[in-house]
Amino acid sequence: MKIQKTTNYNQFKKIKGNRPYAQRHLSNLIASIAEKNLLEYKPILVNEQMEIIDGQHRVAAAKKLGLPVYFIQMGFGDLRTVIASQVERTWQLPDFLESHILLGNRDYKILRDYLDKYHLSIGVAIHLLVGEKATAASAYNKIGKVSAIKLFKEGLFKVTNLSNAQYIAEKVQDIASYTEGSTWKDRTFIDALSIVYAKVKPSVFLEAVIRSGIKIPKKAKLRDYLILFEDIYNFRKSASRAKFYE
Repeated sequence: MKIQKTTNYNQFKKIKGNRPYAQRHLSNLIASIAEKNLLEYKPILVNEQMEIIDGQHRVAAAKKLGLPVYFIQMGFGDLRTVIASQVERTWQLPDFLESHILLGNRDYKILRDYLDKYHLSIGVAIHLLVGEKATAASAYNKIGKVSAIKLFKEGLFKVTNLSNAQYIAEKVQDIASYTEGSTWKDRTFIDALSIVYAKVKPSVFLEAVIRSGIKIPKKAKLRDYLILFEDIYNFRKSASRAKFYE
């Protein structure tokens, strides 16, 4: 394919839904190119509409430095091609989130608002908002046979469990200060807590945690949390002993 060059930066278009510029990466790239310009040896890729498939940071850096952009025009290319072509900076969950918000997907905007309010990881928030559950005896249930994360990346994420996800997140905030470090953000901890709160009142369990005087440590498995929670809740109880792990 023919490599072309130009300083007409305005002919290049950002493909709709592409992730925002990573400012630190862009700053580092500008400094690197200013020191040694290798743009000629790494042309950007554009489609027939001059939408950038790979190389939006290189275009921005070249424009900042007043250098020519080297490009190859392909006969195809869309947002999926953009995602698949990334090698140096592969797409992470926050990139997919911002991309689908830019495309106008309301469910992704709800997810971002949820993240801003409760400060959980994207993975945890996704599973709470779609209603994936764990039980004491099984692994996470899937949505059909496709994981929620895969659907999320493909733009098919749907909020189906908002009220319960908000409820659990609020209860997690209440108990956060009684856990070690970031244990309260751990997905397995949150699922264990959900199982407990389906059986006993959150306020009663929280009182038991406070009374125990311990900071809940991070555990590797769901069963380990549930057994610990049983011990905390049942401490000095001779009757009405709860069973969380069955």
